[in-house]
Amino acid sequence: MSDPNSVAFTTITGGDVIGFLQGYVTCDLVDISDSKAIPMALTELKGRVIANGWIYGSNERVTLVVHPSVKARTHDHLNPFMRFARCEIEDSGVEAFITSDTGGTLDDIALHPFEVALTLDANRAINLDTFQLENGYVLVSEAVSGVFLPQMLNLTAFGTVSFEKGCYLGQEIVARAEHRGQVKRALFKTMVSDQALGIGERFKLESGQKATLVAKAGDAALCVGPRLSSTPLPDRVSA
Repeated sequence: MSDPNSVAFTTITGGDVIGFLQGYVTCDLVDISDSKAIPMALTELKGRVIANGWIYGSNERVTLVVHPSVKARTHDHLNPFMRFARCEIEDSGVEAFITSDTGGTLDDIALHPFEVALTLDANRAINLDTFQLENGYVLVSEAVSGVFLPQMLNLTAFGTVSFEKGCYLGQEIVARAEHRGQVKRALFKTMVSDQALGIGERFKLESGQKATLVAKAGDAALCVGPRLSSTPLPDRVSA
């Protein structure tokens, strides 16, 4: 069983991995390097986020950093297209963690646009749930995988989606939602008194409308609900 604070690696190798992944991730991979991980998301045909997190690497080896519970689904999503691109997935099984310290094994890999990096040392990990709540950056887990558009999770505020790059799977739906203002649900912070409420479960707001829990740390929660009944998180200028 994985550490609750861990994140998972999905590493893809091949002759032109960046060219291959440009057609499947929402960000523009011209901005990545071996030491700079940028926010990314994988969307399915209808634009719903299967997994998100960060991506870094070079043309022959690229690593995606995702929530451990969606690692298998990330593999299943990309595998059917691998043979055409002559790429392969490597699964080391190594657990990594987000840290605000410096000097660890992977600390030269910065997780933009946050003041954090990666480490292999669990003792130096920050709490993953707290990180999501403090930054308003959801790491999609299995319970909400394939449910929400990037805009519903406020991922566009972190530069996760490029609206200038070429096509990727789900791009038409994501772009249409952005430019036509068709997103009726938004991410917002609230307090939940029911400690048994799990990720992916729906609950009633004070307005009587329903929202879905996507991240929780103690009584604080990130939820997706009707835009008019909630206070969406403010836009963030991504680094």
